[in-house]
Amino acid sequence: SSGVTGWLDSTGAQIPSPYTISTSASPVTITYNGLNLPADYWQPQLVTDINASSGTISGTLTLKNTRTGATYTFGSNTYYPGYGPWTLYNNSGTMIPAGNYQVTFTVTTDTNLTVSSLKFIASQWNLYKLTNTTDTQPTVTYVTGGYGQSNTPIGYDGTGNIYWGIYEGDRSYYQYNISTGAVAKFTPANGGDDFYGAGAAYIAHDNTVIFGSDSGTIYKQSVSSFTAQGQTLDLSTIQPDAGQVRSTLAYDGQKILYFTSKGTGANGYLWGIDFTLGVGLPQLQLTGNSTSTPAISDSGYIYVGYNSGFSAGGVVAVLASAFSGTPITIYTGDPVQSSPIVWSDTANDIDYVYFTTNASNSPNHNGYCASYVPGASGGNIVWNPNNPPGVPGSYALQGFAHTSEVGPVVIYGDDSNTLYVFQ
Repeated sequence: SSGVTGWLDSTGAQIPSPYTISTSASPVTITYNGLNLPADYWQPQLVTDINASSGTISGTLTLKNTRTGATYTFGSNTYYPGYGPWTLYNNSGTMIPAGNYQVTFTVTTDTNLTVSSLKFIASQWNLYKLTNTTDTQPTVTYVTGGYGQSNTPIGYDGTGNIYWGIYEGDRSYYQYNISTGAVAKFTPANGGDDFYGAGAAYIAHDNTVIFGSDSGTIYKQSVSSFTAQGQTLDLSTIQPDAGQVRSTLAYDGQKILYFTSKGTGANGYLWGIDFTLGVGLPQLQLTGNSTSTPAISDSGYIYVGYNSGFSAGGVVAVLASAFSGTPITIYTGDPVQSSPIVWSDTANDIDYVYFTTNASNSPNHNGYCASYVPGASGGNIVWNPNNPPGVPGSYALQGFAHTSEVGPVVIYGDDSNTLYVFQ
């Protein structure tokens, strides 16, 4: 809607702008007819301009499918004074399918409110191509787009195709040929799946790409016939509490794909599977959940992060040739949801592991370098320098990038809108 157009009061009349929700009339219910959701969504939102400085305010939002009669309720949602305009989220844990809906918004308040804007928001994604990237003004070209969130890394198969997955909305994985411009869309046979952080690995041996999903399914798709349903592996048939795969699959170039699954309880797992989707190696339990993509070192060790919410986490190592037992602790402390990178100093037999912590207002940078001597019982922190004056440090969900072109240099960014460069 635009403003409050289309929102009706209990008598069926168009509400005025601004619309007063008074304490004497609380709870107040208004409705909107004819909302069309073009795709399946987990996180559609009602964004209001309700912005009170005090009071106790709560509400529910109900969507009723005009064809099936099915109802979906956001609620109860609480408004916290002083935190900006009130947005109501779908906290039901239920996906709302595509369709036409009647929207009912009920507000309970002990302070008078005014409303002049109510907007129902659902995500969409777009893919862009940049050319002339060494110029001061690159050329930006729209390629394609759709519904939902493009929340995975973009993978490349080395043969001219890139790949990315969509969370909610399209609930599909895409292939784009950078030479021909051809776009291919793979939608899993069960009607769709969600892809979040789950980048694709290319297997040259059989010309396939492999990626995970929020359903805990591993998909193996042919590059040449990408839209056709390929081979799958349901991790829950091996480990019932495997949970979501929000990790890219790291391929050792020979046979094994390493990745993590988040876990449905307190523990996630580090996996090693054959590229034929044979299991091969036992999955290793981590001491927290994990969305981290494993890093494979030249020394033969696998490094991966884990977290317990925003309170704790760490980085562990596993020897690839002896993929069993308890992982070795490299770091323990704040949550590590990032994917580590590793440099192996083979001359001195030391691995240097770079990772970030997703913690708020750390007294230090949230970027770490740890060293590990292969075969040792644990790792050591090499550096975690103090923040520059006036820079508090903040959540760092993603990890480091690195380059040797001007360095070596490692770089990461955080939620304080700051980019850190280490030489």
